[in-house]
Amino acid sequence: MRKHELLILVGLGFINISYAGSQITESDCEFLYTPADTFWYFTPASDPSTVVGAQCSLCNYNDMDCPVGRHHRCCLTIAGASKTFDTDYFGGVSTFTKGWRLYKHYSTKAELFRDVNKGELRKGYEKCMSE
Repeated sequence: MRKHELLILVGLGFINISYAGSQITESDCEFLYTPADTFWYFTPASDPSTVVGAQCSLCNYNDMDCPVGRHHRCCLTIAGASKTFDTDYFGGVSTFTKGWRLYKHYSTKAELFRDVNKGELRKGYEKCMSE
């Protein structure tokens, strides 16, 4: 392998690493799409009950569980993909009976938050609630 080919490969490695970001924080979730009678429940990455990074789950005020739609409890969850400081992210909509209905991977918090507020995650959640 030539020296310049090796430098390009090393440079690409640094570019890929730089996309990872910091863990989701509790204050991050306070500014996300929040339907009536719900709130975002935060679990830090240090919590032993989670195998992923810090996460936020949309919960119903009445029973601290996923909100109830027409026929399903629809869970909207976002999280860091790992417990490390630099992480990618995921977000998804799931039900207890059918599992993940929508699951997406994100390189940045901005992409993730945009999808929760106006994009596919919000549409997937609203569709789940209406079915």
